Amino acid sequence: MKTLVSSTFVLILFFSIFFATSIRQDRAISQNEIKTLQTLKSEIMTKEEKDDFPTYIKENNLQEPSQFVFDYNPNIDLINEIENYVGWIQIKNTRINYPVVKAKNNDYYLNHNYDLEENIAGAIFMDRRNLANEFDKHTIIYGHYMKNGSMFTDINNYLQEDFFNENKILSFKDLYNDYEYEVISAYYVSADDYILDYEINDEVVNKFISNSLFKTDYQYQNGDRILTLSTCNYILNNGRMIVHAVKK
Repeated sequence: MKTLVSSTFVLILFFSIFFATSIRQDRAISQNEIKTLQTLKSEIMTKEEKDDFPTYIKENNLQEPSQFVFDYNPNIDLINEIENYVGWIQIKNTRINYPVVKAKNNDYYLNHNYDLEENIAGAIFMDRRNLANEFDKHTIIYGHYMKNGSMFTDINNYLQEDFFNENKILSFKDLYNDYEYEVISAYYVSADDYILDYEINDEVVNKFISNSLFKTDYQYQNGDRILTLSTCNYILNNGRMIVHAVKK
Protein backbone atom coordinates (compact mmCIF):
# COMPACT_ATOMS: atom_id res chain seq x y z
CA MET A 1 0.00 0.00 0.00
CA LYS A 2 2.85 2.40 0.94
CA THR A 3 4.56 1.59 -2.34
CA LEU A 4 1.37 2.48 -4.27
CA VAL A 5 0.96 5.79 -2.42
CA SER A 6 4.61 6.66 -2.98
CA SER A 7 4.35 5.87 -6.68
CA THR A 8 1.21 7.99 -7.01
CA PHE A 9 2.88 10.90 -5.23
CA VAL A 10 5.91 10.68 -7.51
CA LEU A 11 3.69 10.70 -10.62
CA ILE A 12 1.74 13.74 -9.38
CA LEU A 13 4.97 15.55 -8.58
CA PHE A 14 6.41 14.69 -12.01
CA PHE A 15 3.40 16.00 -13.95
CA SER A 16 3.22 19.14 -11.80
CA ILE A 17 6.85 19.94 -12.59
CA PHE A 18 6.32 19.07 -16.27
CA PHE A 19 3.33 21.39 -16.73
CA ALA A 20 4.93 24.22 -14.75
CA THR A 21 8.06 23.91 -16.88
CA SER A 22 5.99 23.86 -20.08
CA ILE A 23 4.20 27.07 -19.09
CA ARG A 24 7.49 28.81 -18.30
CA GLN A 25 8.91 27.65 -21.63
CA ASP A 26 5.84 28.95 -23.49
CA ARG A 27 6.28 32.35 -21.85
CA ALA A 28 10.02 32.37 -22.55
CA ILE A 29 9.45 31.48 -26.20
CA SER A 30 6.81 34.20 -26.45
CA GLN A 31 9.13 36.85 -24.99
CA ASN A 32 12.04 35.84 -27.22
CA GLU A 33 9.77 35.95 -30.23
CA ILE A 34 8.55 39.45 -29.32
CA LYS A 35 12.10 40.73 -28.82
CA THR A 36 13.06 39.42 -32.26
CA LEU A 37 10.12 41.22 -33.89
CA GLN A 38 10.83 44.43 -31.98
CA THR A 39 14.42 44.30 -33.23
CA LEU A 40 13.15 43.87 -36.79
CA LYS A 41 10.87 46.89 -36.38
CA SER A 42 13.78 48.99 -35.07
CA GLU A 43 15.85 48.02 -38.09
CA ILE A 44 12.98 48.99 -40.37
CA MET A 45 12.62 52.37 -38.65
CA THR A 46 16.34 52.98 -39.17
CA LYS A 47 15.92 52.05 -42.84
CA GLU A 48 13.08 54.61 -43.14
CA GLU A 49 15.41 57.40 -42.05
CA LYS A 50 17.71 56.92 -45.06
CA ASP A 51 17.56 59.48 -47.84
CA ASP A 52 17.41 57.02 -50.75
CA PHE A 53 13.66 57.38 -51.25
CA PRO A 54 11.69 57.91 -53.35
CA THR A 55 12.92 55.87 -56.33
CA TYR A 56 12.49 57.40 -59.79
CA ILE A 57 11.88 55.43 -62.99
CA LYS A 58 12.57 57.17 -66.29
CA GLU A 59 10.84 56.56 -69.60
CA ASN A 60 13.62 56.52 -72.20
CA ASN A 61 11.32 57.32 -75.12
CA LEU A 62 10.50 60.79 -73.77
CA GLN A 63 12.76 63.84 -74.09
CA GLU A 64 11.88 64.96 -70.58
CA PRO A 65 11.22 61.80 -68.62
CA SER A 66 8.20 61.75 -66.39
CA GLN A 67 8.77 60.61 -62.85
CA PHE A 68 6.88 57.75 -61.31
CA VAL A 69 7.38 57.80 -57.56
CA PHE A 70 7.56 54.46 -55.78
CA ASP A 71 7.84 54.97 -52.04
CA TYR A 72 9.48 52.21 -50.08
CA ASN A 73 6.86 50.52 -47.91
CA PRO A 74 8.53 49.94 -44.51
CA ASN A 75 5.94 47.30 -43.68
CA ILE A 76 7.14 44.87 -46.35
CA ASP A 77 9.66 43.18 -44.06
CA LEU A 78 7.10 42.79 -41.29
CA ILE A 79 4.46 41.50 -43.70
CA ASN A 80 6.94 38.92 -44.95
CA GLU A 81 7.98 37.96 -41.43
CA ILE A 82 4.56 37.84 -39.74
CA GLU A 83 1.61 36.12 -41.34
CA ASN A 84 -1.63 38.10 -40.97
CA TYR A 85 0.29 41.25 -39.97
CA VAL A 86 -1.90 44.39 -40.02
CA GLY A 87 -0.02 46.92 -37.90
CA TRP A 88 2.02 47.84 -34.85
CA ILE A 89 0.91 49.36 -31.54
CA GLN A 90 3.10 51.15 -29.02
CA ILE A 91 2.39 53.06 -25.80
CA LYS A 92 5.14 55.01 -24.11
CA ASN A 93 5.91 54.25 -20.46
CA THR A 94 4.49 50.75 -20.85
CA ARG A 95 5.77 47.43 -22.18
CA ILE A 96 3.27 47.60 -25.02
CA ASN A 97 5.27 47.56 -28.25
CA TYR A 98 3.85 44.77 -30.39
CA PRO A 99 2.85 43.71 -33.89
CA VAL A 100 -0.89 43.43 -34.47
CA VAL A 101 -2.34 40.54 -36.42
CA LYS A 102 -5.84 39.60 -37.58
CA ALA A 103 -7.51 36.26 -38.22
CA LYS A 104 -10.85 35.19 -39.69
CA ASN A 105 -12.24 34.90 -36.16
CA ASN A 106 -11.55 36.41 -32.76
CA ASP A 107 -10.58 33.10 -31.14
CA TYR A 108 -7.49 31.97 -33.03
CA TYR A 109 -4.95 34.39 -31.58
CA LEU A 110 -6.14 33.84 -28.03
CA ASN A 111 -3.86 30.80 -27.95
CA HIS A 112 -1.61 31.15 -31.02
CA ASN A 113 1.48 33.32 -31.27
CA TYR A 114 2.90 35.28 -34.20
CA ASP A 115 4.47 32.10 -35.61
CA LEU A 116 1.02 30.45 -35.62
CA GLU A 117 2.14 28.10 -32.84
CA GLU A 118 -0.04 27.26 -29.85
CA ASN A 119 0.97 29.48 -26.93
CA ILE A 120 -0.88 30.60 -23.82
CA ALA A 121 0.23 34.21 -24.33
CA GLY A 122 -1.43 34.37 -27.74
CA ALA A 123 -0.81 37.53 -29.76
CA ILE A 124 -2.05 41.10 -29.96
CA PHE A 125 -4.85 40.94 -32.52
CA MET A 126 -7.39 43.10 -34.26
CA ASP A 127 -11.11 42.42 -34.37
CA ARG A 128 -12.04 40.26 -37.37
CA ARG A 129 -14.56 42.90 -38.54
CA ASN A 130 -11.93 45.58 -39.00
CA LEU A 131 -10.41 46.31 -42.42
CA ALA A 132 -7.07 47.48 -40.97
CA ASN A 133 -7.05 50.67 -43.02
CA GLU A 134 -8.32 54.26 -42.96
CA PHE A 135 -11.89 53.14 -43.61
CA ASP A 136 -12.17 51.71 -40.10
CA LYS A 137 -14.19 54.08 -37.96
CA HIS A 138 -13.74 51.90 -34.88
CA THR A 139 -10.63 49.76 -34.58
CA ILE A 140 -10.67 47.17 -31.78
CA ILE A 141 -7.49 45.45 -30.59
CA TYR A 142 -7.32 42.65 -28.03
CA GLY A 143 -4.53 41.14 -25.96
CA HIS A 144 -4.07 38.92 -22.92
CA TYR A 145 -3.33 40.02 -19.37
CA MET A 146 -0.17 38.10 -18.41
CA LYS A 147 1.25 37.74 -14.91
CA ASN A 148 4.73 38.56 -16.23
CA GLY A 149 3.45 41.96 -17.38
CA SER A 150 3.66 41.27 -21.10
CA MET A 151 1.07 41.63 -23.87
CA PHE A 152 -1.77 44.03 -22.86
CA THR A 153 -1.31 43.84 -19.09
CA ASP A 154 -0.13 47.45 -18.90
CA ILE A 155 -3.34 49.01 -20.20
CA ASN A 156 -4.59 48.39 -16.67
CA ASN A 157 -2.25 51.26 -15.71
CA TYR A 158 -4.97 53.57 -17.03
CA LEU A 159 -6.91 52.83 -13.86
CA GLN A 160 -4.46 55.21 -12.15
CA GLU A 161 -5.49 58.84 -12.62
CA ASP A 162 -1.92 60.15 -12.87
CA PHE A 163 -1.04 57.61 -15.54
CA PHE A 164 -4.27 58.38 -17.40
CA ASN A 165 -3.51 62.10 -17.48
CA GLU A 166 0.19 61.77 -18.34
CA ASN A 167 0.09 59.02 -20.98
CA LYS A 168 -2.78 59.85 -23.29
CA ILE A 169 -0.99 59.37 -26.61
CA LEU A 170 -1.02 55.95 -28.28
CA SER A 171 0.88 55.14 -31.46
CA PHE A 172 -0.67 52.82 -34.04
CA LYS A 173 0.80 52.07 -37.45
CA ASP A 174 -1.37 50.20 -39.94
CA LEU A 175 -0.27 48.86 -43.33
CA TYR A 176 -0.33 52.31 -44.88
CA ASN A 177 -0.02 55.09 -42.32
CA ASP A 178 1.20 56.10 -38.87
CA TYR A 179 -1.41 57.44 -36.47
CA GLU A 180 -1.53 58.98 -33.04
CA TYR A 181 -4.57 58.49 -30.84
CA GLU A 182 -5.48 60.33 -27.67
CA VAL A 183 -7.05 58.43 -24.77
CA ILE A 184 -10.55 59.66 -23.94
CA SER A 185 -11.88 56.88 -21.68
CA ALA A 186 -10.70 54.06 -19.41
CA TYR A 187 -12.76 51.70 -17.28
CA TYR A 188 -13.31 48.09 -16.25
CA VAL A 189 -16.49 46.05 -16.62
CA SER A 190 -17.75 42.52 -16.26
CA ALA A 191 -17.90 40.72 -19.59
CA ASP A 192 -21.01 38.94 -18.30
CA ASP A 193 -23.16 42.04 -18.75
CA TYR A 194 -21.25 44.23 -21.22
CA ILE A 195 -21.20 44.24 -25.01
CA LEU A 196 -18.51 46.27 -26.78
CA ASP A 197 -20.21 47.98 -29.72
CA TYR A 198 -18.40 47.81 -33.04
CA GLU A 199 -20.53 50.29 -34.96
CA ILE A 200 -20.17 53.77 -33.47
CA ASN A 201 -22.34 56.88 -33.40
CA ASP A 202 -23.00 59.71 -30.93
CA GLU A 203 -24.87 57.48 -28.51
CA VAL A 204 -22.25 54.70 -28.49
CA VAL A 205 -19.26 57.01 -28.05
CA ASN A 206 -21.04 59.01 -25.35
CA LYS A 207 -21.55 55.71 -23.52
CA PHE A 208 -17.82 55.01 -23.80
CA ILE A 209 -17.11 58.44 -22.32
CA SER A 210 -19.66 58.17 -19.50
CA ASN A 211 -18.16 54.81 -18.46
CA SER A 212 -14.74 56.36 -17.94
CA LEU A 213 -13.29 56.61 -14.45
CA PHE A 214 -11.70 59.92 -15.38
CA LYS A 215 -13.13 62.74 -17.47
CA THR A 216 -11.72 64.63 -20.44
CA ASP A 217 -12.97 67.55 -22.54
CA TYR A 218 -13.51 65.35 -25.59
CA GLN A 219 -16.82 65.58 -27.45
CA TYR A 220 -17.58 63.19 -30.29
CA GLN A 221 -17.85 64.60 -33.81
CA ASN A 222 -19.17 62.65 -36.76
CA GLY A 223 -16.21 61.18 -38.62
CA ASP A 224 -13.98 60.75 -35.57
CA ARG A 225 -12.05 57.50 -35.64
CA ILE A 226 -11.96 55.52 -32.40
CA LEU A 227 -9.37 52.99 -31.25
CA THR A 228 -10.34 50.55 -28.48
CA LEU A 229 -7.94 48.33 -26.51
CA SER A 230 -9.27 45.44 -24.46
CA THR A 231 -7.74 42.97 -22.02
CA CYS A 232 -8.68 41.09 -18.86
CA ASN A 233 -9.08 42.71 -15.47
CA TYR A 234 -9.47 40.86 -12.18
CA ILE A 235 -11.21 43.47 -10.06
CA LEU A 236 -14.50 41.91 -11.17
CA ASN A 237 -15.36 38.33 -11.96
CA ASN A 238 -14.74 37.79 -15.69
CA GLY A 239 -13.63 41.41 -15.83
CA ARG A 240 -12.42 43.40 -18.83
CA MET A 241 -10.26 46.50 -18.99
CA ILE A 242 -11.26 48.89 -21.76
CA VAL A 243 -9.41 51.92 -23.10
CA HIS A 244 -10.83 54.17 -25.84
CA ALA A 245 -8.85 56.73 -27.83
CA VAL A 246 -9.62 59.11 -30.70
CA LYS A 247 -7.37 59.74 -33.71
CA LYS A 248 -5.65 63.11 -33.46
